[in-house]
Amino acid sequence: MMYAVMVGIGTGHQSKSYKLALDMATGLTWMQCAPCHPCLRQYNPVFDPTQSPTFHHVSANDGILCHALYKPHQNGMCGFEVGFLSSHGSASGVLAKDTFSFPKSGHEVRFELLPGMVFGCAHHTEHFNTHEVLAGVLGLGMWKSSKPPTFFTKQINQGEGVRFSYCPFPPGMSTYNFLRFGNDIPSHPLPNVHRQSTPILMPAQANDGYYVKLTGVSVGGIRVSSVTPEMFRRGARGKGGCVIDIGTKMSVFVNEAYIHIESAVRHYLQIHGAQPVQLHGHHLCVHKSSAHRDVLPSMTLHFDNNAGLRVMPEHVFLEIVHANIHYMCIAFFPSLELTVIGARQQINHRFIFDLHARTPTISFNPENCHLDAGTQS
Repeated sequence: MMYAVMVGIGTGHQSKSYKLALDMATGLTWMQCAPCHPCLRQYNPVFDPTQSPTFHHVSANDGILCHALYKPHQNGMCGFEVGFLSSHGSASGVLAKDTFSFPKSGHEVRFELLPGMVFGCAHHTEHFNTHEVLAGVLGLGMWKSSKPPTFFTKQINQGEGVRFSYCPFPPGMSTYNFLRFGNDIPSHPLPNVHRQSTPILMPAQANDGYYVKLTGVSVGGIRVSSVTPEMFRRGARGKGGCVIDIGTKMSVFVNEAYIHIESAVRHYLQIHGAQPVQLHGHHLCVHKSSAHRDVLPSMTLHFDNNAGLRVMPEHVFLEIVHANIHYMCIAFFPSLELTVIGARQQINHRFIFDLHARTPTISFNPENCHLDAGTQS
């Protein structure tokens, strides 16, 4: 399961759209550019800067953009390199500017043009899984004043803060939905649907993700008393804490909390007549034949400001087929230090990231996300 956004990059007759993975832990948007070594397979040909009349390199002498995270090259260009923690890979190349275009929602084919957007033109990538469609990454990380204004969220800030929103639907649907900005975000949920919010904490030094205060977890409507807020607290050196990231497939909980959450799920299954089974590579599973909807528990994630994200049973668990036998296994894993609320546990909820300088917040509410979708051609 992977969520990506379609972005037009460049102008002229050769301008094309590219699929970029959503990444909320990094701020710089980057994509493969010709010449590339190696060139990884993607949707549409690799972007060729020579074919776009609005393309410009960022100068090594640019004191605003080319510092801190980036290094001047002897050829006069400004170099960048980003790493991927999940795959221990990297992408490197030079900073550049060009026009980005995003399709607008509605019946007419219209585009929002963003000229002069800074991005990384990657000429070398290692261990980046393109899924044979991805050209790179749209970095939605949270900008802070100590870093250059190359973050996507900083560049689209018109002085009043940035608001963006997404609503992920279940995988396998032949539709797309929208990454919405500003006034294009639904101002209110449907009647009788409650929208909740929790404050965003300042990013850590080494992670540009959206940190929140996770205060506890409930399984099957019962609070797991042994899971405490201290388990998810970020340390003085930036380690630990909890982030919300649609770029992570499934949630991970710091091991200190995970063992209690898994134990609560196991207890719930047993008292409802489902016998846990061992399956290699998975922590807790039951036979699907016994995993009726009323047997599998929901899970509620409790955040600061009395906000609660209720994850439905079908998103707490994941269907696994092994030796032609169908199982339902828990769709979250243990982690050494960082807790991440991943994409599967966000399905069918609208998330709104309001990055006003005074009090940045994340709001969310249940929504049938397939209703905010169009059909792929």
